[in-house]
Amino acid sequence: RTELPQTYRISAQGIPGLEVQTTEVSAPPSGIRSVVIGLRLPHGAAQSLLGQSAPVQFEVSLLDGSRSVPAVQREKSRIAVGVDLIVEGFRKGGRILFVGAGTSGRLGLLESTEMPPTFGTPPHMVQAIMAGGKDAVLQAKEGVEDRYDDGARAIKRLGPTGKDVVVGVSASGMTPFVRGALTSARGAGARIIFVTCDPRSELQSFVDLTIAPAVGPEAIAGSTRLKAG
Repeated sequence: RTELPQTYRISAQGIPGLEVQTTEVSAPPSGIRSVVIGLRLPHGAAQSLLGQSAPVQFEVSLLDGSRSVPAVQREKSRIAVGVDLIVEGFRKGGRILFVGAGTSGRLGLLESTEMPPTFGTPPHMVQAIMAGGKDAVLQAKEGVEDRYDDGARAIKRLGPTGKDVVVGVSASGMTPFVRGALTSARGAGARIIFVTCDPRSELQSFVDLTIAPAVGPEAIAGSTRLKAG
């Protein structure tokens, strides 16, 4: 991999100053290929995109989304540590308990739901809770992510122990519901893994492991189902 990434500008009509940073990486068997490692959307670019053609909107979205893979690659050593923590818990008879709100909560539920049919695990082995409960899965419930005490109560109902690994997922790194659940689980002796897209999150101070792929802000503010998802 070269050490000197290149930056170039593309200018869609009405979106001047859109900067894309690339670098070259080895990609056998085809050799060297260019990978986007950075994208800077000027302030108000998302609003400007509304006036663009569908191909331009799609191209900018693809460029923005391409930051996710390099961000995850930078966290691969931490991800490996997380795998070891979970395997250790399983060997003791423990569980994975996902906690999240909104998109983060739904992804945890999806993961837990897919484990039995994909890997033949018993349903209790991987579980998930999300802010707002089952009613929030199919219909968004605003404000439930801000309830710290609800998070603490929800995780207590699952009875976490020192054998379990609780995985808190919060793109912003500061969701009160997730914070409440992790604090309660920590008090019960569970190991804590925190997954966020904000490396500066203060929640790092009391968890066993933080995995923080820094994907940057979304092209559409608040749409964490894009790069963060």
